[in-house]
Amino acid sequence: MFAMSNVPDDVGVATALFMPALYLTIALLLPVVFQMRSDLTAVLRIENALTLGIIYWLLLDMLQSAYPFQFVTAANVQSAFGMVGAFAGALWIGASGRGWPLPRMVAATAVREFTTRTLYSATLIAFVLGMAKFVIGSGFDSATLIRGLGASRWDTPWSRGDFGGADAFLDHMQYFGYIMPSLCVLMAMKIGWLNWRVVTALLLSAIVVAFLAQSGGRRIIGVVIGAALFTWVAAKPRLGPRVIFGGAATVVTLLMFMQEMLRHRGVGFAGEVEGNDIGYLHVDDNFLRLAQLINFYPDTVEFVLHQPLFHALTLPIPRVLWPGKPLGPGFNLPGLLGMQGLSLSCSIIGELYVSYGLWAVLGGGWIMGRIAGMWNKILQLPTGASRPLMYGLGLMALFAGMRSAQALVQMSYIVLAWIFVASLLSRANASANEGQRGPY
Repeated sequence: MFAMSNVPDDVGVATALFMPALYLTIALLLPVVFQMRSDLTAVLRIENALTLGIIYWLLLDMLQSAYPFQFVTAANVQSAFGMVGAFAGALWIGASGRGWPLPRMVAATAVREFTTRTLYSATLIAFVLGMAKFVIGSGFDSATLIRGLGASRWDTPWSRGDFGGADAFLDHMQYFGYIMPSLCVLMAMKIGWLNWRVVTALLLSAIVVAFLAQSGGRRIIGVVIGAALFTWVAAKPRLGPRVIFGGAATVVTLLMFMQEMLRHRGVGFAGEVEGNDIGYLHVDDNFLRLAQLINFYPDTVEFVLHQPLFHALTLPIPRVLWPGKPLGPGFNLPGLLGMQGLSLSCSIIGELYVSYGLWAVLGGGWIMGRIAGMWNKILQLPTGASRPLMYGLGLMALFAGMRSAQALVQMSYIVLAWIFVASLLSRANASANEGQRGPY
């Protein structure tokens, strides 16, 4: 690979890896650009979005010359570039062909038709359930709730440290709030942005997003707003310049807001931030951590096999139901680096690598490609009110999943939240219609 051969011997300079990262970025973007030349809607294909995810989660820091690499050698960096290229290649192979069929539950929900009134009811249900953690954690006291909104992520009455035990169930209620902006988009596409139902739903969505942002989880905000954006794009009959410009402007605004979240994360939105100018668009140092893992595995530490995936799959299970569930993904990079009290992200590629090296990276990339090809079929379904929303939620869950298997599992619960709400409303409508028909 050209990027691998251009890695300099000294990677301890911030600008050292700009050119290799640029070469790999161009190589990753070429298939996307060629597809879009003949069909602009190719930008909606999930594998192309995941390709952009690879660039965002792993290469963006180097493209900005954000920091010098430490505790790695040039050979480690070369191998890391190779792993990224191998994952991307396996992703595209997996996404080709007919792919896996959509699960019946997903397809059935996507093609359902909903009235404006039903979508508004869905928004109200999502708001009540999505705010449950914050309201209950504040003891149903509005003053405490408002004060918590301005506090740091660790000083709120609903923080995880204040819960423990069975209260951990409330954490999962937030997923219902994630779907609210996308529901607003669906309603606006039907009745316009100035309708009272849409305006009310937007205000409620803003409240939920504010509380989600207070927690400091930039990934969550990216998924929530990104899902609404792609719901809007997928609902358009054609992708013209106005749609593309609007989408690009939304992405830029979102990235600026996420950067501001990072600056205020330690003091809260009510606190003053001094001398905390990051200077670049910060992601998660994922490529550096991947290279550091390659430095240790498997020469110093043995591969951990299934442990990262198993840990991710068990995360939604509260510890009160399973006291002995795994405490971690089976590897401890901060410990290997001699760091304490840190949590370092390494991307899903890093997690796959520590599982079983290159073979796990190839297998994981292929599976992500198969899932991407499967989710593309949502846009081929007959017209349904829920189709753009289901597409947008799934796309952003997979995009976030490029950061870690944990994020992939947790963000997938957004899709399940919408399926639950849609099923609940469909049954309520069916019961109402049955009552109107009367007895036989």
